[in-house]
Amino acid sequence: MWNEYYVFVIVAETLSFGRAAKRLGQQASSVSRAVSRLEEHLALRLFDRAPKVQLTEAGERLYVQVARHFDSIREAERALMADNGRASGTVRAAAPLEVVRHMFNPAIARMIDEGFDVQFEIEATARVPNLVEGHVDLFVSHHRDEVSSHSLVTRRLCTIRQALYASPALFRTGHAPRTPDDLLDWPCLTRLGENSWTLFDEHGAPSRMTLNGPLASTPAETRLDMAVRGYGITVASMRMGDAGVARGKLVRVLPGHRLHDGALYAYLLARRLVPRAVEVFLRYVTDEALRQHPDDPAPADR
Repeated sequence: MWNEYYVFVIVAETLSFGRAAKRLGQQASSVSRAVSRLEEHLALRLFDRAPKVQLTEAGERLYVQVARHFDSIREAERALMADNGRASGTVRAAAPLEVVRHMFNPAIARMIDEGFDVQFEIEATARVPNLVEGHVDLFVSHHRDEVSSHSLVTRRLCTIRQALYASPALFRTGHAPRTPDDLLDWPCLTRLGENSWTLFDEHGAPSRMTLNGPLASTPAETRLDMAVRGYGITVASMRMGDAGVARGKLVRVLPGHRLHDGALYAYLLARRLVPRAVEVFLRYVTDEALRQHPDDPAPADR
């Protein structure tokens, strides 16, 4: 009945069998028969035909439910015809500052170096943008619980292993923490809205610690910079933290305990065909994420 539903939508939009026939390139009688077959199939009258063509209540309800699917097909068709399989146009993406700096920037440079005819509009933000209204094509975030919309599809790019770090200078006046309870004696640098850390010992037993400290910051680089300056203990990716350890700027805190792994997620609008340029950009961002976290599991769609 696919053809019959499509004919129904066109008649509902034109409210004329003649205009619908012209739009479809068919005879008006063929259009009328298609609508009649659909009405018989549903055992419902979809149009009042006299004195003028109008949708019935059942027809109105059916049109609202069916038309949006054909709109999606038309949008997909326009997108495919526009790019013809080529990566071109504009990529509009948003992410926290550290993701923009360490993953978006290399992906942008790679696409420019490879000669893609693409323009980039990049926003550094931790706030979820409105993908539904089309402000951006792609949002990347560390925290999956930031996004709960059923209109979006989620792709996990990589897992990020985390640990606690601090400057050696922080512990010159006392012993470094030996147990999770010892964290109560030291300032902790946290994310905005974060008030506790859960640590697991070698047997997997958890300890949940309430935190206090001078800084709560969305950018991870701000927390790490303040840790290097000796203002507190912070959670950081092991890639960034271990680099600080190698330079003598940081030390691991409670190395016998582990934290929950972090992750990086990409969000795209579920009902929109992803433009080819956005697909390439996301693939290059994923390559960069996995390059920086080579020991982590391969990405998976969720």
